[in-house]
Amino acid sequence: MDSLPDETETAVWAGDSGLRCTNPTDYEDFFGDDVDLSPVTKPDGREGPPTVVFEPGDELPLEMAQGLYSSFSDRVIAFDGDGNRLDRPDKSENETAVAQWTSGLAVR
Repeated sequence: MDSLPDETETAVWAGDSGLRCTNPTDYEDFFGDDVDLSPVTKPDGREGPPTVVFEPGDELPLEMAQGLYSSFSDRVIAFDGDGNRLDRPDKSENETAVAQWTSGLAVR
């Protein structure tokens, strides 16, 4: 599958580790006011882009998930509006991420 199913309302990161997003301002409407989208200072003193890290079980902006899905479909889990899985349930995945999201512990 090259793209998220059409009925996808929520996409969750299910990689084994975090996902660094260095262009979070592209998805600014997704983040709450508590997320700092200011440029960061690199160790050498130069200014770098804001960075947001998504941990396993965190909800992704749908536009971002769509872009990731063709290459990382085994690390993005798609849910419909009722919380039903839309992706291949037999695929390899991080079960902890699914459990974290479904228990309401994930960032939303």
